[in-house]
Amino acid sequence: MASEALIRISRRDEDVSILISDNGKGFSMSKYKSSKEKQGLGLAGITERVKLLNGTLEIETEERRGTKLKIMIPINFRNQKCLPGADRKNQKAKIQIKN
Repeated sequence: MASEALIRISRRDEDVSILISDNGKGFSMSKYKSSKEKQGLGLAGITERVKLLNGTLEIETEERRGTKLKIMIPINFRNQKCLPGADRKNQKAKIQIKN
């Protein structure tokens, strides 16, 4: 279990940046990706929400080294199909996983 966690939210001209990090036990992304029974819905839920908002997600983790999530969400929604009921087939999200 983590003894420290950091959540930082900042706004830039065209996007909102969210950084979430902890000093917890971390995990092996290769084991997570290959596991048929993924524990919990945390990463899956975050990934789906980032996709809905046309954002980007980077996951950095290593066993016994903690986890860091970097999320970027565009805030100029006028020209984007990312609102509820939008055509999900045309939405794209960059999901980058680092070991």
